[in-house]
Amino acid sequence: MLLSPNRGSSPAAISSLSQAAQASEACMIPNAEQLRAISQMTRGDLGEIRFPVLLHALAVHKRTVVLSMERRQLKKEIIMENGIPVDCHSNLLQDTLGKFLVARGAINDAQNQETLSKSATTGKPFTDIIVADGLVNASELYKILQQNLAKKLLDAFSWRSGTFQVSTDLPPVDSPLKVRAPQLVLTGISKFAPEDEIAAEIEALRGEKKILINPRPPFPLKELRLSKDHKEIVGLVSVGKTLDELEAESGLEKARVLRALYALAVISVALPEDWLSTVDALPDTDFAFGVEEEVVNGSETRPPGESAAPAITTAVLAAEKTMTSQDIETLRNELMEAYLRYRKQDAFDLLGIEEKATREQVEKGYLEFSERFAPWKFDQPGLENFTDKARDLFIAGGQAFGELCNPETRNSLIGRRGSAFAKHQAIPEEARNAFTIKSNLLDSETQFKKGIKLMKAGQYADALEQLQFAHDYEPQNSVYRAELAFCRYRKDPEIEKAGALQELQETVRIDPECGLALCYAGMIFGEAGEFGAAEPRLQKAIKLMKPDRRPIDALRQFKAAEREQPKKKRRFF
Repeated sequence: MLLSPNRGSSPAAISSLSQAAQASEACMIPNAEQLRAISQMTRGDLGEIRFPVLLHALAVHKRTVVLSMERRQLKKEIIMENGIPVDCHSNLLQDTLGKFLVARGAINDAQNQETLSKSATTGKPFTDIIVADGLVNASELYKILQQNLAKKLLDAFSWRSGTFQVSTDLPPVDSPLKVRAPQLVLTGISKFAPEDEIAAEIEALRGEKKILINPRPPFPLKELRLSKDHKEIVGLVSVGKTLDELEAESGLEKARVLRALYALAVISVALPEDWLSTVDALPDTDFAFGVEEEVVNGSETRPPGESAAPAITTAVLAAEKTMTSQDIETLRNELMEAYLRYRKQDAFDLLGIEEKATREQVEKGYLEFSERFAPWKFDQPGLENFTDKARDLFIAGGQAFGELCNPETRNSLIGRRGSAFAKHQAIPEEARNAFTIKSNLLDSETQFKKGIKLMKAGQYADALEQLQFAHDYEPQNSVYRAELAFCRYRKDPEIEKAGALQELQETVRIDPECGLALCYAGMIFGEAGEFGAAEPRLQKAIKLMKPDRRPIDALRQFKAAEREQPKKKRRFF
């Protein structure tokens, strides 16, 4: 295991790292001291410090870092600000925004290529162009960007090997996105943690000691969207239960109890009673009240020294209450267009003023901007979920105003803008206008298609290699997972039957709408002569896979075989 403390780490921190190393080999459920030690690591092995634990440790201790991870050819860079993931880059083609939009049906491939061409020739961001061209509106784009970021992050929950590095040398960040790490960890473990890992780790909590709710969780529990299983476990451990008592009293299947408890334990919500004495080692209590400032008694919490917002008059409130649904939609899209751009803009661009603007013009630009995005304008039905974004814009506007009112910072900004323009102009015109997308991004779809072609040709060993790569690159793709499991079965039916069925069952657990996994499971059972297990799976597959006839044909063949009552197992496909 590779462990490296930051330069100048204290002996106590180095000792904690040693403790983290020992703990990582025995348990993936970290205590407070182990979390602190893990948050200080600069490199390590993802086989020993798993991604959910690493992410949770960095979030709890509010680190602002770049988390770089590598496994085989696949690379990811996660940017975190104060413990919040705000961006993620990968070298996978399917993770690019254009491909993600096409996969979601928001745009087609031709529109994606045309937008890429415009972006290359004009230098404008891809996101600005698709909004300007009306392909999606700003609100829709923001949701898609959040989904794309979450998808890239959730993929890493399937990693069981690889290396990581943590750096405080951040690149410029222009992403306005924010993903709550505790919710991400809860979702990632609940969906993607393998059963054998859960069973092995949870056994460390079995015994006479009770499991309790952490009285000082590192984040507000109320902010988590808990599933029914999580709520059931939280309700039971709030009064203290042993693991055996949880399994007996929850009314859930054992596997569901262990999965829900495991997720809650990793994020430090449910802990063994003998660990609770260490909770004072967690960060100060301000973290327990959320990363975002809360609105208290109807007024926005402000950073020290920031002037108070103008008072809201009854007349203003009354006028805003008369807004129509169209007015609300217009205001929402206006806000989201500005929000998606604001971290890419400097002070002049944000306030919409020229470099030669006078002090009066700067003030006018700021007042107009702050009036458009005053947070209290959004504190009404239909807009309440956008108040935090309006607040971010409102504060950014104030910071831009301060930068432009200071002659030193204003002149420095003008100098940087001039340098950037000169650099762009130095690029030859033919190079700026040439549109050639040269990419060394990994393409899981191409490898998947190669694997399917090889499997149809009966070359199962070569097909497995291609399908395994495709699955490694896109672990959330249930079709890739199902084809990989079935290919393993086809390669050696006698040896791989049990493993393939287990993998297909896990695929359906993660994605209940994956008809292909049900179809393949039904076919495997049918070929083994287990018609009672085959039929219900194939019936479900028929509904989910229309108009694909594979489950229909398989069911007919098995029913005919069942009527004949063959004495030997038969292979039909």
